[in-house]
Amino acid sequence: MEKRRAAELLAMTMVIVVLFLQGLRLSRAAWNMRQPQRELTAQALNQRLVFQSALGIDVFGKLVYPLPPPEVDRTIVFLLRGKSIVSDLQFWHQVEGIVPTSSHIRLIGYCDSDDCINDIKAHREAFNFPVIAYGELVASQALINADEDGSSVLLREQWLIPHFLKWRTTDRRPLDIVREAMEK
Repeated sequence: MEKRRAAELLAMTMVIVVLFLQGLRLSRAAWNMRQPQRELTAQALNQRLVFQSALGIDVFGKLVYPLPPPEVDRTIVFLLRGKSIVSDLQFWHQVEGIVPTSSHIRLIGYCDSDDCINDIKAHREAFNFPVIAYGELVASQALINADEDGSSVLLREQWLIPHFLKWRTTDRRPLDIVREAMEK
């Protein structure tokens, strides 16, 4: 009887040790999975992220491809804020109307919130450019960083690093954005 009780106690102890080690292993795996997110957040806070390409799902569920069509030479990517969606849409609709078809410029917007997404769905006829609702984390954060500085991002296939076009200032007009994008 005494030997049986000792064997049961030993078996239970071993099960507890195995479960403890397994739990430790799982917690380390969970920690490691969170590490890249922490690094990205730290980089974003330091403004070190670079917007490379626009990839995502637009507000209507359609895939927006990162590579521009062959006829596109430049892409202007900008953030649409839910709190200023009306003025943001007016500005970029004017840019869209000024851009000559021969300039080969593509516009892509990103929404910052559900309010933005809902407003875009309600005003679809107001513009012809895609608006990404769900984008790649690094690109989205890099665009938010640029927008905090009042800028949009200008991409060109030949460039490794994008250029920035200031637009969230009172002295910038849609025509200024188009001219600057065409000159670069």
